[in-house]
Amino acid sequence: MSCFCPKIDHPAGIRDAWPGSRKAKAKSKSGPKPTQSTLQATPDEYIGRIDNAEGWHFVIDTLCDIYELPDLTTRSGLKKVHANFEAIYRRLDKAYEKHASNEKITGGIAGIYAKMSADVLLRNKLFDKGFLKRLIPLLKVEASRHLVLRALSSITHNGGDKVRMEIARESNYLAKYMQDFPDDIVGSELTVAILSHCLTSVVFFEHESAAPDVYRSLQLPLIIQAVTSAAKRPSASAYTVDHANKLICMATLNCTAACLSVPSSINFVVCGLRSKDWAFRCMCLGGLIRLHRREAQEDTRYRDPMKLMAAIQRGFPGHITEILFNYGLERCETTLTLKSSSNFQKAMMQCAQDHDLYKLGLTIADLIPRTEFSVAQGMFQSENPTTGEMETIDIGLPFVMWEDSLPHCAKAIRARGNPADADKADILDIKFYIIRQRLHDAFDLARKGIQRNPNCAYFYYALGLRTSKKGLKCKQITPFLKFQLMQRAVDHAGDMGINKLQDASELGDQAWQEGIAFLTSALEDSRVYIQQAPPDTRYMKNVLYWNILLRLTIQGPEMSTDLHELNTARRQLKLADEISALVGMPSPATYLRLTQATVLRLYAQAAEEWDAIIAMRDEESNNIDDDEPHHHHGPNCNHDQTTEDEIAAWVDGLQLDDTKPQRKPGPQRLHPKINSNHVELYRCSWCGNPSAILRKCSNCADARYCDPSCQKSHWSDHKKRCKVGS
Repeated sequence: MSCFCPKIDHPAGIRDAWPGSRKAKAKSKSGPKPTQSTLQATPDEYIGRIDNAEGWHFVIDTLCDIYELPDLTTRSGLKKVHANFEAIYRRLDKAYEKHASNEKITGGIAGIYAKMSADVLLRNKLFDKGFLKRLIPLLKVEASRHLVLRALSSITHNGGDKVRMEIARESNYLAKYMQDFPDDIVGSELTVAILSHCLTSVVFFEHESAAPDVYRSLQLPLIIQAVTSAAKRPSASAYTVDHANKLICMATLNCTAACLSVPSSINFVVCGLRSKDWAFRCMCLGGLIRLHRREAQEDTRYRDPMKLMAAIQRGFPGHITEILFNYGLERCETTLTLKSSSNFQKAMMQCAQDHDLYKLGLTIADLIPRTEFSVAQGMFQSENPTTGEMETIDIGLPFVMWEDSLPHCAKAIRARGNPADADKADILDIKFYIIRQRLHDAFDLARKGIQRNPNCAYFYYALGLRTSKKGLKCKQITPFLKFQLMQRAVDHAGDMGINKLQDASELGDQAWQEGIAFLTSALEDSRVYIQQAPPDTRYMKNVLYWNILLRLTIQGPEMSTDLHELNTARRQLKLADEISALVGMPSPATYLRLTQATVLRLYAQAAEEWDAIIAMRDEESNNIDDDEPHHHHGPNCNHDQTTEDEIAAWVDGLQLDDTKPQRKPGPQRLHPKINSNHVELYRCSWCGNPSAILRKCSNCADARYCDPSCQKSHWSDHKKRCKVGS
């Protein structure tokens, strides 16, 4: 089906920025014009002025005059750069080559590139021209190092994957630089930000890194140690702590050995659970969970009835027997499993005699929602009189293995044509699909079942995590299904809450509110489960793991360092482990089990090592102005006119709509997200990329796009608000 999508107009005054358009010659910057010779070489008088300059601000302004650059601190100036990009780049690149040995000229050109890179489309053009090859060598020049670090920090903050991957190749050098110059506060802060921006996509992956060669080249222990040490210094800003924390938390999945080789980095993440910042705590919890994903074992999926029988024959210890009796022996999972297994076998023996698949199907369909292990693995056998061994026999039924009876029973039920039995036939087929790991078939049939009968809880159980809450509201629900859905709801809400809060852009936004709601829902469900579920259910351990981790995350700094608040949960976990071992199902080392064990083991020492740093980070976060982002900010800096202060003032000096930038009194902040774009660059309505020359929707003039592909992707949403779509 086709849909109408309006064309996109070029913003007024910049039609020359796109292929095939025309524009009048741009006006030069006001002030004395250099002669034509200055476009070919830098006159000696200018070189003298540059060499004798005391600050980068003067150097860069002089270079802008020499090469007739428009005002890079305004939106209109950046539009002119777009319009004359090829000529401007040739001038700067030729000057760089001619004066490669002059640190001030090469550094000044690097600063100009940094300013241009605030516009994402200009940054892409510069990258395609290979400008990083000009910037990277300047890292090794002391005079221009901070300038280049600031440029790279700004570039990687809003940079695309290609740019970040290229800069990531210098990660080992950057980490070594931090170790060699531990007292360089500004340099360390910028370097941590660069590493965090460019390495996250390299080290965080499921199967293979986006840049395998870069990943293999990384000296990961060196990088983790350098970043951890930078965050631990008393002078570290919240900006440094945040970026260091994000890098380590994202690295734990595929750089586990490197993280474990720096114990302080793990303590850093554990202590992050004591922050006052919800998003920070969730970032840390996510990092700790990922730390154990690669080594974790799968949860036990099969309970051996023979081991269960043997455990019952041996008898449980007195304290466990008392707990089971107090709960109600007939309601315990052990009793229900044995009873269902016995009833299943009796039904099979009856079917062997009467071959009534309809009757067998009704019996099994009634057993399935009562316990997880309702379908016993077995077959019809008899003893070979010659060998004395048990052999499978054919008794005239259309199946050999008992579990293979399910689809035949479902077919027999449907053949009767009784609408009241439709759910039972679907339950049999769904159970068979789950046993055979044909999950897509199980999902499809469960969805169809819900359309017919939305009150059958088993259909929601079959669909998995996302429908758990809906399933709990069903009228047709057994205790087994109730607690299965509840523990899945805990698992789903816990994961969703962590992800939502990590993605929240600021305190109180929709993602933040949803994240809080998910986590509090998961914690409440875990408490109900622990109070009401059978003490011998095999999922008790998993819910207790979540309960412990959620309480630590939600209560944060309110938890004591000795964690005495968790003593009851710890005792319950010990009991669940003991019961599992008795029935032949020792607790596997799942990722949740390993995560909570790590946190409980390290919590006290982590607090001792990192509490002061986390408290400083939280205090600095609270001091951010209300109109600035609530997460991500930089340190307070002195106002002495150091080199880096001056270049920061210039790089951060973009103006709004060609007016003078209105700087607030008070400390300057280094974070490029706050300071590098005082000009209100347009942002693509689809992908969010900033630029001064985005095309606007020709119909409403409100939406702006990088190119037609972004507009097309956004159209399904934008057409609801576009004037033409109304």
